[in-house]
Amino acid sequence: LSNIVMAKTAGHPMFVLEFLRKLEQDGLLRKEEDQQYWSFEDASKIQEQTNVTPNVVALLEGKVHSNLTPEMQEMLGTAAHLGFHFDKGLLCAILAEQYDSQAIDATLSTAVRHGIIEAPSSNMFKFAHDSIHHALYRGDHRAIHLRVARVIQAMYSGDESMMFILVDHLNRGASLLESPEERLEVVRLNVAASNSARQKSALFAASDYLREGL
Repeated sequence: LSNIVMAKTAGHPMFVLEFLRKLEQDGLLRKEEDQQYWSFEDASKIQEQTNVTPNVVALLEGKVHSNLTPEMQEMLGTAAHLGFHFDKGLLCAILAEQYDSQAIDATLSTAVRHGIIEAPSSNMFKFAHDSIHHALYRGDHRAIHLRVARVIQAMYSGDESMMFILVDHLNRGASLLESPEERLEVVRLNVAASNSARQKSALFAASDYLREGL
């Protein structure tokens, strides 16, 4: 059993717990109440009957779908576009037209309770694992990144500390821009980001921004 658990969870404690819970739910792992220990069928049966979730990603997707409503998944999907770590205030601003702050708070609380995200501080959150972040990063990526860029631009206008984040999101959604003015603004911001990166001796990043701006 230990070899199967290791193969299907990569040994990550959270995934081990999720996998064992699934075995219990499927009746493949039983707690013997009178003896205070767990018993299971033969290992080959567990191997055969757990092919539905053969790896960590499948376990995570099942966890997300079973514990989060579609609306909650949409909110966290937007959060996933902000990065592995994300700011609650920025997320609320991006989702303001769709969800109120109470709905977002409820989603974040539910996700924390189920081990999908963690809360290092009251306003900052992070995904519990790279695979969870990846599983939730879905949707119309270009449109979401463009919306994020526009909110950042409105909230942090003139804040140089947000320049690289702004430009990164803007570049991912730039293909949706139609007006010449907006396209010219993308060029201007990439040149500014390139100059800033060069001043910090981040030459590869400077080159990338300059290439995006051309």
